[in-house]
Amino acid sequence: MERIRLSEDEKKVLRLVNDGKRRPRGYPPSRYIKAISTLEEKGLVSAAWTETEDEPFSVGMTAKGDDYMSSNPSLRNPINWTAVGAVSGLLALVVSLVALFVACGSIN
Repeated sequence: MERIRLSEDEKKVLRLVNDGKRRPRGYPPSRYIKAISTLEEKGLVSAAWTETEDEPFSVGMTAKGDDYMSSNPSLRNPINWTAVGAVSGLLALVVSLVALFVACGSIN
């Protein structure tokens, strides 16, 4: 299964839904609702909303969500290897330039 990038709020809410729990008392409702909405868009949970759609009536895991949790139980985000390669390339360039200037400066 492909990895899906999740925010910290989405991870927390996905763990709550997976454990069959509701929103904790101290957790802000707006963040909870936003996380449920985005998790629903990503296909990991299904939510039954109230008529005003200001609070989910019930939330459950979808088959895709169950598969995702079983294949990625720690909910680690995927690594963007392109960005890692670009940063390491730039670092190598800077180190090379510094070495060049040091070598040219020690000739005199």
